[in-house]
Amino acid sequence: MLLLTSSILFAQQGTDWKTQGNTADSTAFIGTTNASSLILRSNDVERMRISESGNVGIGVDDPQTALDVEGDIQLTGDIIFKGYEDLQEPYNRFLMIDKTGKSTSVKMKEMKAFMSWEDCYDIQDQITFNGETGTTTIVAGTYASWAPRIQGTKSILYTGSECSAWVGIGTDLPMTKLDVIGAGRFTKGVKIGEQHIEKSGLYIENYINSNGSNTTYFDHLIMVKDESGGKLLQLNNDGLLRAREIKVDLEAWPDYVFEEDYNLMPLNKVKSFIEENGHLPNVPSAQKVETNGLNLGEAAKTSMEKIEELTLYLLEINDKVEKQEVVLNEQSKLLEQQKETIRLQQELILELKNLTNKN
Repeated sequence: MLLLTSSILFAQQGTDWKTQGNTADSTAFIGTTNASSLILRSNDVERMRISESGNVGIGVDDPQTALDVEGDIQLTGDIIFKGYEDLQEPYNRFLMIDKTGKSTSVKMKEMKAFMSWEDCYDIQDQITFNGETGTTTIVAGTYASWAPRIQGTKSILYTGSECSAWVGIGTDLPMTKLDVIGAGRFTKGVKIGEQHIEKSGLYIENYINSNGSNTTYFDHLIMVKDESGGKLLQLNNDGLLRAREIKVDLEAWPDYVFEEDYNLMPLNKVKSFIEENGHLPNVPSAQKVETNGLNLGEAAKTSMEKIEELTLYLLEINDKVEKQEVVLNEQSKLLEQQKETIRLQQELILELKNLTNKN
C-alpha cells in the first residue's frame, strides 16, 4: 500500500483513490483481495481492523464477533435491536446481562419473578442505571470477601426499604420474595406474621387476605410432609394438631404404685373424694384443664397411675373373691353332708314306722 499526499494507489488495479473523494463505480472498493485483514492505523498505531472473516475489531487484533471492542463505548443515541419490533408488548422488555457477560431480554411479567420493581417506579419511563432507580439505590455485584462463603458466580442484591427485591438462594428464578432451594439456618428465630414477638424462636400468625375475601392466608399454620407427600405433621387454624406419633420424655413413670410402701387409698375414701370434688385424686379438674391446658406427658403419667391403682383394687377384690370361694366351697361340702345326714335320718324313721305297723 502506497500513501500519497493526494491519492491512494492500488497497484494491482491501477486505480487512484483521492483523499478528497472521487467517483467510483459499483466494482470499486478499498480492501484486500486475499485472506488478509484490512488494517487502519493512526500515528502508526493500529486502531481498527477488519478480519478476513469480516469481523470488525477496535483495539483487538483478532476480533471474534461482528464487532469486538476493547475499551469504552460512548453513545449519544439508542441501541436498536432488530427483531423486537414485531413482538407483542416490546416495551415490556428489560435488557439484562447474564453471568457470561451476554445480553438477554426479559419480559416484564418474567422480571416480576426476580424482583418487584414495578412497585417502585414506572419501568417504561423512569429506569436509569446511574446508581439510582427512582428514589431507591440498587447495588449489585459479586464481592470478593464473600468468596469463602459463596461458591461460583453469585450476586448480592440490595434495593433498600422502598423497593423490596425477590431474592433467590440456590435458584435463578425465585417465586417469592425469599426463595431458598436447600437447607437454611436461623440463629435468632423465625417469625411469620405481622406482629413482632420478642424472644420467640418460632412464631406463626395467620392473617386475613388483602383481596377482600376476608379469608385467612394460610390453610394450615404448619404442614410437614415426607418424601412421598404423606402428611407427618399438621396444625390447623382451629388448633387441631395431627401427627403420626408423639413421643414425650418423662423423668419418672408411676411404677411406684406397685411398691409395698405405696399408700393406696381405700375405695370408700375414693368414693368420698369423688362425691366431694367431682374428679379422681391426683387428677386435675375440668376447670383447671380448660384454664391451663393439659400436659400430655403428665396426663399419660397420671392415667397410668390410675390404671395401676385400678389393677391393685382389682387384685384386692380378686383376693377377697377367692377367699369367699374357699368359704363357699367349705359351706357347700357341709351342706352336702347335712343333706346326707337328713336322708339317712329319713330312711331310719321310715323303717321304724314299718316295724311299728307290723307289731
